[in-house]
Amino acid sequence: TVFSLALPIFFQSLLGLSLGYIDTIMLSNYNDIAVGAIGNANSILGFLNLAFNIISSATGVIVSQYLGAKQFEKMNKIYTVAISFNLALSVVISLIVFLFSEPLLIIMQVPTEMIPDANMYMKIVGGTIFTQAVFNAFSAIFMSHGKTGFGMFVSLGNYCFLYGPLSFLDLGTEGVAISTCLSRIFALVAAIIYFYKVIQGRLGIKYLRPFPINILKELLKLGIPTAGENI
Repeated sequence: TVFSLALPIFFQSLLGLSLGYIDTIMLSNYNDIAVGAIGNANSILGFLNLAFNIISSATGVIVSQYLGAKQFEKMNKIYTVAISFNLALSVVISLIVFLFSEPLLIIMQVPTEMIPDANMYMKIVGGTIFTQAVFNAFSAIFMSHGKTGFGMFVSLGNYCFLYGPLSFLDLGTEGVAISTCLSRIFALVAAIIYFYKVIQGRLGIKYLRPFPINILKELLKLGIPTAGENI
């Protein structure tokens, strides 16, 4: 049982790690400056992505606890708090990245000749990073239910999608950024469908009235130490 649960997680991690290098591979024969620009931009985006792990990691723990205690009536409330908080936090971060991408690159001392390509990539990929944040929360929920294979199949789909549209290479950095965003949107749509059809979970404003502040505090209490360790 442990092996059957762990194997999909291993492949998901392996494919997820590979996804980080695909943009570089796609541009390797296009422009050396563009390759360096994306590398610098991904350093910033990768660090910002740690903020989303605060809730995602804690969501998995709390969902597992409530499932084990058979408190099923509270599950939809936990799902809604986790997804909505991750969405709100990530939208703010996406907006900051979109508006201040160039100053962030300057602070990171990115070479001047790389800034135009890196800035373009940051605005497109960073401006839609909220899709990845929400997907991470869904993924944590699925793993808590023992559905570890979902992340592996979605990562494989993203891998094929990014390697497939080679016509995007004509657009250079912009095209690679667009393909990355589209793959994330595909993953998020698949996660939402899976959540409703297989997990049979529900999200809604009614689960936030009155606002379950205790659940949010519990999520932050568990998640902040994990995020701090990663940072």
